[in-house]
Amino acid sequence: MKYMHFAAMDRQSTSWQRADPEAALIETADTAQWKVTLPDGNDVHTVTLFTDGINTRGHCCCDGYHFHDRCTHLITIRQAQLLDVLTVDGDLVRIPTLADEAVDAVERKVATYDEIEADAEPEAVRSDGGRRDPDEYTAGSDDETFGRPEAQL
Repeated sequence: MKYMHFAAMDRQSTSWQRADPEAALIETADTAQWKVTLPDGNDVHTVTLFTDGINTRGHCCCDGYHFHDRCTHLITIRQAQLLDVLTVDGDLVRIPTLADEAVDAVERKVATYDEIEADAEPEAVRSDGGRRDPDEYTAGSDDETFGRPEAQL
């Protein structure tokens, strides 16, 4: 679980721009957990987000979160609360404030999930958490050397 500082996030980032709580499918999964499917994706991601009364903590099962400490799915839930978006279950998205015992239980649940996923080989992802097209060109993928030759340094 990582501390989330939404106010400090770059509103121009791809993650922020891609978040669309009104078009996303958001389903309540458990206390402080939602299943999120973005309108431009087919994958369902489990998002955990809560406050302990002082700090907001979050986690997402997507690769973007694991590589970049934030993701579009977490931002979608935060925006959904601000915009009073309803889940597919008809509930308002509300980020709960949890007592210490509940925080511990949620963190154990997330840690167990992470252990299960740890053995899975991560897929190539963009910084916004979306999957990269396997045919997408990336710098260096053509075996070309970049920069000045060693002798000119």
